[in-house]
Amino acid sequence: MNKIKKKIFFLSIVFCVIFLFSCESRKVVNGKLYKIKIDGKIGYIDRDGNEVVAANYKSLDDTFALYAHSLGIDESGLTIFDNNGDSIWGLKGRYGYASCLLGGNLVFIDDGDNSCIYNYTIDKLVFNCEAIGLLNKKTDSSGFTVCKNGKWGWIDKDGNVVIDFLYDEAFHMVNNFAVVKRGSLWGGIDEKGNVKVEFIYDELSNMNNGFISAKRGDYWGVIGISGKVFLDFQFDEIRAISWPNGKFAITRKGDTFSLFDTNGVLYNEQTYDFVRECPNGYYLIRKGDVSFLLDENGNVLLENVRSAFPMKDEATMLVIDLTGWHYHANMTGEALYSNRFSKALPFCDDLAAAQANSEGLFGYIDKSGEFVIPPTYEDGNFKSFFEGFAGVKIKHGDDVQCGYIDKSGFLRIDLGLYPLKLSKGISLGKFDSGVAKIRIVNKEMYINSSGEVIWSNY
Repeated sequence: MNKIKKKIFFLSIVFCVIFLFSCESRKVVNGKLYKIKIDGKIGYIDRDGNEVVAANYKSLDDTFALYAHSLGIDESGLTIFDNNGDSIWGLKGRYGYASCLLGGNLVFIDDGDNSCIYNYTIDKLVFNCEAIGLLNKKTDSSGFTVCKNGKWGWIDKDGNVVIDFLYDEAFHMVNNFAVVKRGSLWGGIDEKGNVKVEFIYDELSNMNNGFISAKRGDYWGVIGISGKVFLDFQFDEIRAISWPNGKFAITRKGDTFSLFDTNGVLYNEQTYDFVRECPNGYYLIRKGDVSFLLDENGNVLLENVRSAFPMKDEATMLVIDLTGWHYHANMTGEALYSNRFSKALPFCDDLAAAQANSEGLFGYIDKSGEFVIPPTYEDGNFKSFFEGFAGVKIKHGDDVQCGYIDKSGFLRIDLGLYPLKLSKGISLGKFDSGVAKIRIVNKEMYINSSGEVIWSNY
């Protein structure tokens, strides 16, 4: 009996005791679920602290947002839970690894010797394989990247082979295109296995918005998913490709950097000493003593800047000038205020932590640059605001007071005084849907926005 047949027999007769759990109706779960840990075992609670998945599992996939269910493994087998914490499927046996796949009905299982894919909604083993692609949770309707007999191919949700096992390496399929390796060379295929990019490249990056960094011989260029060359093979590195949402690709040749558009036109007909892609499609550029910030359309927003951090959700950016002073600007580069700070953080919840001078304490400023919460906190002893709260630590002699302030600076949630040494092991998590996680050395608890402990493991 060959290995695959043995696997099927093994799963079907010996250990494959598939069971559907008929659970009694549980208490209605209140919104988002939060992971807990007791003695190394993992479970979930809801916003009221109800333990909706008991902390019995050595691993527990945090996949509710993707699939509305999660998968746990314990000593007796694996269990899949819905987002109410009810067990909806299980498989007995000893498994080293299991993972839910996109589509909501498949699970990959590895017992250490053999691997397979199950459709748990119909209790059916659909495919035996050796491995799955690491990014199958981000794949599209083209199927799942799996490895069999040392070669990679694709199957659909029913276990049917849709692309034969021909490839030595394979990226996941995105928008019906995948980068694959055959022998020593790389190319690209579509969702039917048709070759779209010839196998002539020594290296290919994964496809990003229809563009691929490609290497031939010693040099890199940029191609599209049809194989069209957008940048010739003359660069030591393709640092980033922002096309088509952003205007430029960043290249490096020796010690110089350049920006090119999709027509291969060199920005400003110049090379630079340094180019870095900033968040949200901005570019920080330096040449000699001159530095400036470009927006996604290639417009110069700021000059003489050391760094910038655009935050579109707050419609502001944190700017650090060449002398090291921090300030905030709007998304067109106009300063929001005239004050300057030795340190500052980006705005979050309309407030930003800031330090007036290098010797001083931190407080919180509004978008006029004025302190609305006076400087009270030492560096490292404060957090940004989320849902109206910021975690802080306030030193009182040899003790540290820990808690959460509101946007007026009032200590709304007082967690008490702790010895200075112990306070360094206290982590104050941000509020998420009205709940925050607090870690005190190796102990954990969750609190609500009223400061009530809804769960703790001590």
